[in-house]
Amino acid sequence: MNDHNKPTGPKGPMAGSMQGATPLKKKHSLNRETQIKIGTQLQKMYNTYLNEGTPDRFRHLMHQLESGTAPGFQGDESYAGAKDAPDSKGS
Repeated sequence: MNDHNKPTGPKGPMAGSMQGATPLKKKHSLNRETQIKIGTQLQKMYNTYLNEGTPDRFRHLMHQLESGTAPGFQGDESYAGAKDAPDSKGS
């Protein structure tokens, strides 16, 4: 590429407006009371989520994973030959 074909930077009506400029801080569009209400509602939703607990099927799966008896993990006979399969990435 010669010097005449090199890119020279952004073009267009807004090209130089943000270069080297410090972004302006935006003012909050919500007043403090609204922010507190939203925060309270989010906290209630999060607490409800925490109090639901872990479903039995997830606890069972976690126990399987910890003990190594989950399908597809070491110790599972149904996948005994899969871990010894040749790696085909280099071909």
